[in-house]
Amino acid sequence: KALDAAIFHNEAHRLRLASLGLLRGDLQAQVVTGAGVCLTHHAAQPLAPIPADTPAALNFVMIARRDAAKGTIEFCAAAKRVRARAPDTRFVLAGAPGDVDAARFAAYGDSVEVLDDQDDVRPLLAAAHVVVVPSWGESMPRVLLEALATGRPVIASDIPGCREAIDERVNGVLVPPRNAKALADAMLSFVARPDLNGAMARASRSKAERRFDVRTVNATILRVLGV
Repeated sequence: KALDAAIFHNEAHRLRLASLGLLRGDLQAQVVTGAGVCLTHHAAQPLAPIPADTPAALNFVMIARRDAAKGTIEFCAAAKRVRARAPDTRFVLAGAPGDVDAARFAAYGDSVEVLDDQDDVRPLLAAAHVVVVPSWGESMPRVLLEALATGRPVIASDIPGCREAIDERVNGVLVPPRNAKALADAMLSFVARPDLNGAMARASRSKAERRFDVRTVNATILRVLGV
């Protein structure tokens, strides 16, 4: 036999391989919550205040390589929809160039600020009111865990990994992948009730502490490896 154990970043992927008969009965299959997140490096940050005269001025931030499968175009299309109804909202997309042509992002230049890859994403997360993770498929996105640790509500695709990190309307919202309208509707729900952001932010940090502490994840991996 080639393997003694297999490690998965979410339960859905373990179940999928098991259903296909690809996991031996004697194989130890351990689920860990992604790579975990350092709760001190990504410390909880207070939400930026929203001016009383512009209660809809929320800052939505997406941090990802500019690939189609990361949902970058859906993010931009949703931003355009939202700004048509709530022009005080702000949208930031930060990440290295990817497989989407730069000209496509230029078409959304009036709605989305596009930044290059950041050496340190913490200032962007701190400035966000809501972090957006609209990927088509993931195991457990690192930026999602970093957003939770920072104490930010998250809008994420309803896919394995993301759905394990989001408790619906408690610390975020799940939306169908590849659906700009559903993404825009979720964003507008935050615009309509900015007073709920504080409780959702606290719930995100609490979930990061309970489920995604990198020390716990590393200890589990070392145990599986027999180290």
